[in-house]
Amino acid sequence: MVQQSVWVTDTDYRKILVRAVKELNLESCVEIHESLRLFPK
Repeated sequence: MVQQSVWVTDTDYRKILVRAVKELNLESCVEIHESLRLFPK
């Protein structure tokens, strides 16, 4: 399974998310994928 949860937001949470993953020692079990909306509404 590639995805168990998806977050969609206009706010950039990348730094906070990466910091939390490192602080919780989850690097070996978390993958972060970034995407781009190709066809906006």
